[in-house]
Amino acid sequence: MLAQVKATRVLIVTDRGVMNTGLIERITELLQRGGWDASASRHRLGAAVRRSGRRRGSCATSGCDAIVGVGGGSSMDCAKAIALLAADVALEAKLRENLTTPIGARGFRR
Repeated sequence: MLAQVKATRVLIVTDRGVMNTGLIERITELLQRGGWDASASRHRLGAAVRRSGRRRGSCATSGCDAIVGVGGGSSMDCAKAIALLAADVALEAKLRENLTTPIGARGFRR
């Protein structure tokens, strides 16, 4: 699939548990053998939205053009959030504004 979208630089998003298994090093090695530049990023569970903006920033500055999530639901959610925010920077600002307001204080504004 990475070849189909003509990706060259891959950001691998995972969590500490998966990172500690050695699986990410193996995936990175395989991607590099296949001709892709790959780097990994781990996150803490529950911090996907807060950290996704920073990861999106590092993705943009490093020239990342593909994101691969490895692990459970939180890793996959974080990978999807990074991809979404990388595609729509204005959406990131809206999410941040609404995430810092207590629930019930106001509705989500578009």
